[in-house]
Amino acid sequence: MKRPIAELVGTGRYTPKRVMTNDEFSKMLDTSDQWIRERTGIRERRVAGPDESNACMAKAAADQVLKEIGLSPLDLDALVVATCSPDRLLPSQACDLQALLGAKRAAAFDVQAACTGFLYALSVAEGLVAAEQAEQVLVVASEKLTSIMDWTDRSTAVLFGDGAGATLVRRSANRRGILSSYLKSDGTLAALLYRPGGGAAHPPDAALLTDHSYYIKMAGREVFKAA
Repeated sequence: MKRPIAELVGTGRYTPKRVMTNDEFSKMLDTSDQWIRERTGIRERRVAGPDESNACMAKAAADQVLKEIGLSPLDLDALVVATCSPDRLLPSQACDLQALLGAKRAAAFDVQAACTGFLYALSVAEGLVAAEQAEQVLVVASEKLTSIMDWTDRSTAVLFGDGAGATLVRRSANRRGILSSYLKSDGTLAALLYRPGGGAAHPPDAALLTDHSYYIKMAGREVFKAA
């Protein structure tokens, strides 16, 4: 018996209402539109407002996919959400999305792999389908990185934004789909891009915000070399 092949069906996205241009950063930081564009190619990014939570953005992207392919949330067997900026640590972001969608029959869990999160989540979804543990798997990548970003740090503030994307992974009827994937990590480079505070090793305290350890830290040049 041949191993099932998983395929991607439909896409959905959500981008926050607020657009923040490079010119706005030039009024806040020692930078300019030209400096940012020459080094990153970025002209603008989206910034989620107080009413645009991670879960709400994820739901908006998921709704687009389900509408496009004509599925009900009750048809889903699993929800895999990739995020490193969840609305809260417990329960998972996927559980909050499951509740908003009403996908009561689905397994729901998060994958935390930062920039590569969607690829890892997609690989997990493909594995569930290939192992015949699920037939319809919703994959969502959703981030509200501006909530954990130091707006005074030029090395990170100009790079990150908010938004969500989604797709559905299911068994292919014609065996056209994901043929293979290759995943690799190097944990020894963790200190190049990380968030030092807020976890069990550095629980929330009065100093967390004042020493900026709550925010993302990055050694940009070293990350570029490693990438």
